[in-house]
Amino acid sequence: MKKILLSFQPYWVEKIMNGDKIYEYRKRFCNEPVIAYMYVSAPVKAVTGIVHLGKKTKLSDWREQYKNNSDIVERIDDFMTRNNIVMPIEKVIPTSAVTLDELRSNIPGFKAPQMYYDLDANPALLNFIEKNIRILPGEFENNFLVDTSRKVCEKL
Repeated sequence: MKKILLSFQPYWVEKIMNGDKIYEYRKRFCNEPVIAYMYVSAPVKAVTGIVHLGKKTKLSDWREQYKNNSDIVERIDDFMTRNNIVMPIEKVIPTSAVTLDELRSNIPGFKAPQMYYDLDANPALLNFIEKNIRILPGEFENNFLVDTSRKVCEKL
């Protein structure tokens, strides 16, 4: 599975880690499912977890799927002003932190991602992250077998 370093704001990481946020929305994204190391922006400035993101779906496809539910369509329309696609957050794995300072000290020219870095194209960065994080207790998988329509474009 493709591995990336994906940037998040601290607020969203908290929502992902506590299970409130089960979908990730972006303007554009990889075409296949990914393992994403979560880089948390300021004030945290560190890699602090891993998420497995499933295959992307166009929000316009969701709009068609839920066209008979005006509440969901309204939420989707709102999200479509900022995003184009959605991926299910299938698995969440808390980790120890790898700080921005550690990354900069060990990976020449490292800059925090604005969106994401393809780690398959940067094996030195991937190797450094994998060697320096520890998996922490609290791993979980989101259950998409139940009706998750209330979570579709949910404002958190």
